[in-house]
Amino acid sequence: MSDEQPPVYVAYPRSNVIQTDAVRLQTLVDGFSGLCKVFYGSVLSFILIQCLVPKTEVAGYLDFPLLIFAVIYTGQYVGMIGDGLNWPKEKTNTARVLMGLNYLVCGFIGFVIFQSIMSNEFKKRQIRLSFLGVNKGDVERAIANQVGPPIIDLPPI
Repeated sequence: MSDEQPPVYVAYPRSNVIQTDAVRLQTLVDGFSGLCKVFYGSVLSFILIQCLVPKTEVAGYLDFPLLIFAVIYTGQYVGMIGDGLNWPKEKTNTARVLMGLNYLVCGFIGFVIFQSIMSNEFKKRQIRLSFLGVNKGDVERAIANQVGPPIIDLPPI
């Protein structure tokens, strides 16, 4: 008899979701467009608070609700971008936390970094950027041209 043992497989959860490149691209576009809207809304709200609200303690109290609003919506769109780029959940959650902290600490640097990552991804797919997102005609063309088998994540047999 031999001393060889059968292989041991580690049981870990996997999703059984089938996603094509077209679905991921659409998720990526939706996340990027939403992140752009949050970015422009944040800039506009900052300008309005600084210009219209007198320099009193009330202005400080207005920052917190805007922060909560921005963090919630930013996290939602960063999650969509992470799904579109097929990032692991840990990386996506880290990006969500960093974008929330970014809003508190250093302003809009994180938005610019995400826009840079996304613009490089869209250049690879020949999708042009517009003011509030991407060119819809280019996205429709890119989705129509997606070929190849779907990406399937199934548990081991």
